[in-house]
Amino acid sequence: MIGTKLYKNNQDDMTRYTETAIWCNENNATIEDKGEYYQVVAIPKPTLDELKADKLVEIDAWTAAKITGGFVSNASGEVVTYDSDKDTQLTMQGIALNVNTELFAEKYPDGCPVRGYPAGSETKQIYMLTPAQVMQWQADLSIHIGACKQAGWAKQAEVQAATTKEELDAISLE
Repeated sequence: MIGTKLYKNNQDDMTRYTETAIWCNENNATIEDKGEYYQVVAIPKPTLDELKADKLVEIDAWTAAKITGGFVSNASGEVVTYDSDKDTQLTMQGIALNVNTELFAEKYPDGCPVRGYPAGSETKQIYMLTPAQVMQWQADLSIHIGACKQAGWAKQAEVQAATTKEELDAISLE
């Protein structure tokens, strides 16, 4: 059916248009408007470079999701999973910059409140972090982000090394 022409001024051809469109959808083809007629053409398979570019976009999204998907820290003295979205990162960075100031002592006399999920729980609890614990929390977050970025770089290297579509498809983003 590739190459078939359906002339616009031919009623029989126009009657077959829907049937042809269904065939195209099932066979990786499309119908192109050529002016006086429509023609069935194969949809070209993407090149390896195009597939690699698509995979790299997927890896970028995967890496970003890992970074902002939470992290584990023992800063409070117990194992807790904290949020790591951009707002949390910025807020805690600002707090960490001020842990040794009078303002921190004034605003957080009992410690800085940070919510997280204790190990084995799906309910957030509030943890009151001391200045040293805030700094440990920030260090743990930074280590988490670095590990996520390194994992993304490793996946990018796999993409660059891939020589076939099958090798690209085998790159797992768990």
